[in-house]
Amino acid sequence: MRFSLILRLIALIVVVAGAVWLGQFAGEHEVLRELVAEFGYVGVFVIAVISGFNLAVPVPAAAFVPLMLAGGLSLPIVIAVIVFGVTLSDYLAYAVGKGGRHLVLTASEKALSHELVSLHRHHPRMVLFLLFLFAAVAPVPNEIAVIPLALVGYRFGEIVFPLLLGNAVFNVGFTIFLLELF
Repeated sequence: MRFSLILRLIALIVVVAGAVWLGQFAGEHEVLRELVAEFGYVGVFVIAVISGFNLAVPVPAAAFVPLMLAGGLSLPIVIAVIVFGVTLSDYLAYAVGKGGRHLVLTASEKALSHELVSLHRHHPRMVLFLLFLFAAVAPVPNEIAVIPLALVGYRFGEIVFPLLLGNAVFNVGFTIFLLELF
């Protein structure tokens, strides 16, 4: 288990460093800039959806921002497209959790779902605030939190705003970190 975690961390670092290097490399190579410009914001959206739903090696789509900027795309629009793409992947994970709800819940999970529902009844904003914090800070896909919430019966309308806001905070912060670092 520990070895697997170390390999994932190394893979994440390599991919992020590679994406940043690719962004710097693209600044000097017209063909790469043209490729980014050709796929444009649709390409950014596809990358965001895929990265938001990738549990194996969770690479934030914002890691590719230097490449996107080198291709001539606008930073505020890139970040907005990333946020909406990642939030769409959160919705897809929610739909998977909601659809599999009756198939997956074991006796212990039903007890846990009862506790989550109880927490939601007594402290409804706490679960949403914790979800916002998770989305804003955790460098892992939100599906880790979204699927269990769907399994216990939360409505997507309840969780979409904390997810959207958390995704915005994370991606803006990660992008600022990358641009300042390199």
